[in-house]
Amino acid sequence: MKDAIDLAKKLDTTTMAKNIILFIGDGMSLPTVTGARILKGQKIEMPGEEKFLSFEQFPYVGMSKTYNVDSQVADCASTATALLTGVKTKNRMIGLNGKAIPGDCTSAAGKEVDSILKVAKNAGWNVGIVTTAALVNSTPAAAYAHTPEEKWTYTVPGGCAVQDIATQFVRSDFDIDVALGGGRSFFMRNTDTDPDSGTKGKRTDGVDLIAEWKNKYSSGTSRYVTKKADLLALSSSTNYVLGMFHPDDMSYNDRKSSKEPSLTEMTETALQLLQNKNKQYLLVVEGAHINTGHRENKAGQALHETLAMDAAVEKAMVMTSDDDTMVIVTADHGHTMTMAGYPCRGQPILGKVYAKEDFAQYCDELPYTQLGYSNGPSAPQVQQSLKDGKGRPRLDSVDTEDLDYQAQSFIPLAAATHGGEDVQIFASGPMSHLAQGVHDQTYINALMLYAGCLGRHSHASCKQY
Repeated sequence: MKDAIDLAKKLDTTTMAKNIILFIGDGMSLPTVTGARILKGQKIEMPGEEKFLSFEQFPYVGMSKTYNVDSQVADCASTATALLTGVKTKNRMIGLNGKAIPGDCTSAAGKEVDSILKVAKNAGWNVGIVTTAALVNSTPAAAYAHTPEEKWTYTVPGGCAVQDIATQFVRSDFDIDVALGGGRSFFMRNTDTDPDSGTKGKRTDGVDLIAEWKNKYSSGTSRYVTKKADLLALSSSTNYVLGMFHPDDMSYNDRKSSKEPSLTEMTETALQLLQNKNKQYLLVVEGAHINTGHRENKAGQALHETLAMDAAVEKAMVMTSDDDTMVIVTADHGHTMTMAGYPCRGQPILGKVYAKEDFAQYCDELPYTQLGYSNGPSAPQVQQSLKDGKGRPRLDSVDTEDLDYQAQSFIPLAAATHGGEDVQIFASGPMSHLAQGVHDQTYINALMLYAGCLGRHSHASCKQY
């Protein structure tokens, strides 16, 4: 309580942000945050419940409503558009308002909405993107692309005037100073072989977009990198950097390959590059594989990916100052993972729950994991076991703490769906007090614009940092 009172006494509600960093935990629902917090504590031999993630100690917390124009439960494309453009749209669409039609090429013209990265760049800021997904994936794509179909990553239907997402990245009408993630194959011709992985590119139009990017920035100091060592060796004076460390999405954080940098390493390098230019900067960082883990019913992977983002946030806070840099940590949407049962205090968060005499006498007398899903790819095994009269699959001899273990789910789907619940907003730095309360997701974009005196808030009366 004393810390909160001391913070309130020092509160400055007038200073604007010189820099802005937005962290997006893809699929980072409330149970995900709770589970990751416990796991973080248990990794250092604490019971876990009393631990905090780095961003949980930010001074201000709010809630974000993630519904979109046509769905109570939104996808990544529409939520990323809400966060980065301030406009709610429909599922499947990126960088377009809700008047466009998903998958309809002709409906896109005139419906484009600008991202905050473009607004900041036009105001003289430097801008960057960091993600563990492919750079053409929905969340990073919302920074620069306008398309009625998120799947048009490297090709579009015949006769369609909308460019594929990879092409839009390279031919964007504003420069992205730093872009780090995966997705090389989306930029490569299908006749070319990736030198690092040996896989073929995806493009059928004969265009080598990597070569085009290199040519576009050939007049200045620019670097295209595909390996961790090359990224970490970059000079901080490099003007433009494109790093793609995997042909598709990058690997989970427990990767075996030493060629892929961690989310923390990419965040640190991006900040070093942006900070060296003596300009204001905006950086968007996505922890994409929280969502990947959840979609596969791999709760362990999802929690470890949340800890990877937690570490990246911690690094960013060390490299910046609360006095001039706004940092927001949020999620684009939730997921269907729940935390249930009556596990003992300090119970391994990825472990099994057994019945107690005084609580929850389970009908089948079988243990289950305290983290489970309402739907997803693990459900068929559960349903088949029930159909065969065997009851739920026995977990006694199953290592549920293995990161690739799929927690039990009920409704069989090829991939678990998103959740429609509200997600948290954690905020620190100038104007962060305005994050408090329950808001539509688009409010986060408006908050960043206001804090940075950007867009409609760029008038002279906006007090600078």
